[in-house]
Amino acid sequence: MSRSEIAAIRWTQSRLSTTSRFQRGFASTLFFDFAARGVSAITTVILIRFLAVGSYAFVIVFLAVGQFVGSAATGGLRVLYVRTEAERVARGSPSVLPFGAVLAGSLVIIVVLAVVGAAVAELADVGPAAERLPFIALCAIFSAGQATVDLVTYHHQAGLGFARGGRVALTRNVLLLAAAVLVSALLSTSKLAVAAALAAASTVAAVLAAGRVLLGDPQQRRLRCTRLGFSAESGWLTIYSFVAAGFATVDVFIVAIILSAGDVAAFGAAQRYYAIALGVVPALEAVLRVRTSQPDIVDSAEAQVAALTGWCRRVAVPASIAILVMAVAAQPLIPWLNNGKYPQSVPVFQILLVGVFAYYVAMPAVSMLMAQRRFRLLAASFGAAFIVNAAGDFAVGRTAGITGIAVIATVVLAALSAFDVFVAMRPTAPVLVAGQRA
Repeated sequence: MSRSEIAAIRWTQSRLSTTSRFQRGFASTLFFDFAARGVSAITTVILIRFLAVGSYAFVIVFLAVGQFVGSAATGGLRVLYVRTEAERVARGSPSVLPFGAVLAGSLVIIVVLAVVGAAVAELADVGPAAERLPFIALCAIFSAGQATVDLVTYHHQAGLGFARGGRVALTRNVLLLAAAVLVSALLSTSKLAVAAALAAASTVAAVLAAGRVLLGDPQQRRLRCTRLGFSAESGWLTIYSFVAAGFATVDVFIVAIILSAGDVAAFGAAQRYYAIALGVVPALEAVLRVRTSQPDIVDSAEAQVAALTGWCRRVAVPASIAILVMAVAAQPLIPWLNNGKYPQSVPVFQILLVGVFAYYVAMPAVSMLMAQRRFRLLAASFGAAFIVNAAGDFAVGRTAGITGIAVIATVVLAALSAFDVFVAMRPTAPVLVAGQRA
């Protein structure tokens, strides 16, 4: 057997081994994601059943603000870290962006936002004066825990420890559930006490998770010469993180502004089923973030195009069949699930399913653009989509209602997905050569 044949066999074996690792990673990530969602759902039910109406409304706002700041505001640093760390681990090179530096940078962002938020709230006289600053402080503490646990999860995923990352996120949700059970039984009328308990649980989960990483690897504690992860790249990724989160939620806010409470309820019900249709997305995205950071993808424009076209071909047919089945099943199933309420949610959900198809088919495009280091393009494309979507909602919402808003959201998402695939198929950024940036 010639050397070239031996090399070809080894390359094939390596590819099969890599594929197998990521398939196992997807399975474990999906399992822990569903488990974490189940625990979160139980927490929600407990809060609904045991908290007074005023306390529950307060906690809903608290969790929304805390989770958004913890996830979106620090998302740029986190995405840059997971890609840098995954590539470093695959190449076996020294760390250039340590975990501790990114964690410190994330906490700095949260503290700055908390100070700015407190100043704005005081000047605008937002909410009751006695609750204003405690609310912001507790949101900052909860957000810090959220951001830390998410960063630890990404850290383990970067090292192909998908199960370890899943356990970290699940542990956080279990601690939040324990806090909800405790305060709902003892302090159901104290809004700040409930928020404080949830913030404490988030902090405990963060300390446990980050402590193991920092104590286990001295290299990950380095702060000098890191700028805490702040750079032009992390800046553009932060903008992308914000506008992507806004793009996902803007429709329901505009429905609330221009239409009735019944429309908000119907659109919200449709979005709940839309989220179910996207159920495997978090697990797939977690694997794709790491897979597209591997040297065989990063180093080769041809491999990037081949991987993206291969995904589109493999996913298009099964995704279209699944979407068609869900669209047909929606007509009898959703009215039964809704107990006859919100009939408009059925056509809205069926329209949104077109966007689900586009999302699945184009899913690797965002990760591939990151592999090509086209972060500014990502931020600009999602920012433009957000503006067009919001403007279109206001333009058609008053006359076409939530059906028109669903059409606008679907068209914009499909166009954004097609654009991302189109530009990702045409790599222009320099690739790595022998582990160094060109």
